[in-house]
Amino acid sequence: MRSIADSPAMRHVENAYHEMADNPRAKPSNFDVYMGPVVDELKLLWNGSLLIQNLGDPMHEKGNITKNLLRHMFGHVDELHHRRACEEFNVHQETWPYRRSDGTEGKRQAPWVFSKQERDLFRQRISEIRTPTGYSLYIGGGFQHVDDKIWGKGMKTHDYHKLIHDILPLVIHELGSEELREAIYALSRLFR
Repeated sequence: MRSIADSPAMRHVENAYHEMADNPRAKPSNFDVYMGPVVDELKLLWNGSLLIQNLGDPMHEKGNITKNLLRHMFGHVDELHHRRACEEFNVHQETWPYRRSDGTEGKRQAPWVFSKQERDLFRQRISEIRTPTGYSLYIGGGFQHVDDKIWGKGMKTHDYHKLIHDILPLVIHELGSEELREAIYALSRLFR
């Protein structure tokens, strides 16, 4: 016997299922015969039979929501085209762009964006918070950078989860607008 393909067991399989392949090393000549039903079943599941198409991990979803919330609070997604979208959809009228005397567009402080002083106070509160060992291991270090573009460095999904559950509602006391604080409190209650 040179290889497993020459074994009596393989010869039995070839004789019993000769339509699979004439040669055990040969590829099937008609791939669709084998994969067609599988593809049809996947299409059927995807196009309507499945009630839930995304079976994501809830902790990762909370982490993504918290990251996006922090991006908004730090002003990373606060640009003129976002403000124009608010104007187009007729929401947040106080944040719509306006024309300056020189003809350029300007933007007012959005209620969901922290000022420089508020960002510094937020960082200070986060870095000074004390929790049980291992509860929020990387949160304090994730906000120690003075640069506004660097935050959350080294934080894990678990840290974002704990941030939205317990820590964020504590540290935003008297930071940002009342609307922002109420929204964060509501998110925290929802995720608990």
